[in-house]
Amino acid sequence: MQSIHIAAALLLLTITTQAQETFTIKAKTGNSNPPGKAYLLYKNGRDIITDSAVLHNGAFEFKGSLKEPTLARLIVDHKGVGFTQTTSASDMTMMYLEKGTIYINAPDSVKKAKITGSPINLDYSRYQAFIAGATEQDMRAKQFEFIRANPDSYVSLYTLRAAAVPVIDVPVIDPLFSGLSERLRESITGREFKALIDKRRALAIGQMAPTFTQNDENGQPVSLTDFRGKYVLIDFWASWCKPCRAENPHVVKAYNKYKDKNFTVISVSLDRPGKKEDWLKAIKADGLTWTQVSDLQFWDNAVAKMYGVRSVPQNFLLDKEGRIVAEDLRGEALGAALEKFLK
Repeated sequence: MQSIHIAAALLLLTITTQAQETFTIKAKTGNSNPPGKAYLLYKNGRDIITDSAVLHNGAFEFKGSLKEPTLARLIVDHKGVGFTQTTSASDMTMMYLEKGTIYINAPDSVKKAKITGSPINLDYSRYQAFIAGATEQDMRAKQFEFIRANPDSYVSLYTLRAAAVPVIDVPVIDPLFSGLSERLRESITGREFKALIDKRRALAIGQMAPTFTQNDENGQPVSLTDFRGKYVLIDFWASWCKPCRAENPHVVKAYNKYKDKNFTVISVSLDRPGKKEDWLKAIKADGLTWTQVSDLQFWDNAVAKMYGVRSVPQNFLLDKEGRIVAEDLRGEALGAALEKFLK
């Protein structure tokens, strides 16, 4: 029996290994030497990968395995100042990883690199040329046009996913997703995105808000159901989020005006693990006197995942029965909505 189990395990390992596709990047940019480094950031299935390579006369190489093609960020740190200092560096480019050998020739900067040996990166170049010069108002229309014309390109899948930020507009996004090839819809990225679309559909105006329990700043559990009978704003934010901090005065103003009219706020923080003090300092500095909860798990916050939150700030306004009546209320729009519902 043990030998059968071992044989089965070996077979599973073989199948898993075969499912991985290997890639190689061979690149040349400038003439930098150690301590200069290149960094490659990408997602492989559910894993976030950060790889690095030392520059030798401007040349570097990466090798890895993939479950499917994926979008990656390539950063070149010519002076070796370190990865944390280079995430916003100008010498950076987005590219796609796929099976085979990808060649990068960037005499001046990887931002202007010529990438060959990769069909998906050729698609990406065509996409960039297609949207070049588009105004902010025209960009989504151009993106959607490309997606419809290229239903079997991973560039279309990733472009659609990016166009769905910060909030997935289900009536617009779902038909575009359905128009993609079965290969893309059934990919790991495709299935994950479909799950987000379905989750978003369940959070439409008029739907009951998902119930949750999460600890407050004192470690005491707080449940959404504790606030039945009141209008509740579920406000997703974080101490590290500058737009959130800029939005907080509007929430404070609305809370102080309507807190005695059957209204309250539950703030859900997406602060990082080990950063509780940052969270507490921001609560005090911004004068947030209502209920605060967090599990300090950053983007893996359980409530944020339940509500499909992919960017902050974001909020949902619930009525007395716990039904979603409005969302993404920014600035004076929050006060206007409360005036309407609490009159």
